[in-house]
Amino acid sequence: MYKLNKKVVINPTFSADDWYLLEIAGREAVALMLNSQLAFAFNEGFSRDKTHRHMIATFQALSETTYGETANPRLGIFLSNVLDELYSNDDWK
Repeated sequence: MYKLNKKVVINPTFSADDWYLLEIAGREAVALMLNSQLAFAFNEGFSRDKTHRHMIATFQALSETTYGETANPRLGIFLSNVLDELYSNDDWK
């Protein structure tokens, strides 16, 4: 019998509005970066906590650039909701 390994791969397509990014130039580029980093962390098999830390580090790195003013306090709530959905879905395990 063959062993089967099932792996879920995500490709998030959240918009700048989904991420609650403020209305400034470059916000769609920031959304693409956040989507990319979320996909990287989850697809690499990071735990929920490690993915959260990775995304916080991404937000902090962005805050040190011209994109730093794009963040809205609701962004953290959105991230928590996304992580809850990703890491609590029993169908994906």
